[in-house]
Amino acid sequence: MLTALERPIHEEIARAHPENLAPPRCPVDLDLNDGDHVGGHEALVVHAVSGHTPGSTALHLPARAAVLTGDLAVRTPRGDTSLGPFDVDRQQAGAALRRLAALRPGVAGLGHGTPLLGDATAALAGTLDAVADEP
Repeated sequence: MLTALERPIHEEIARAHPENLAPPRCPVDLDLNDGDHVGGHEALVVHAVSGHTPGSTALHLPARAAVLTGDLAVRTPRGDTSLGPFDVDRQQAGAALRRLAALRPGVAGLGHGTPLLGDATAALAGTLDAVADEP
């Protein structure tokens, strides 16, 4: 699901690097499922966040009020927060980001760009507002 801004970027990448359109599969060392705890009770909680890509996961560190979004969310060079580009299902990605924002993180490590420090919840909510305003 390409946005109007993503379409020309995707076309340029496809022309220059067609091998990136079908990358090789990576072996999986550990299957993770929504709600799994890694490293002991609530040390790290796994959240399924399909939407950017099928099977994507985010990690929640409750003791630190922090989330790691993976490529679900990115920070632009201007400092804005955005859904990751080239989402498979943008509505599903928005819903997944809404679930992460509901965790009320103070800190968020994003797929690209500098982390959100201080009030990550507000930045993630602003991202959701921007997605809702898209044509």
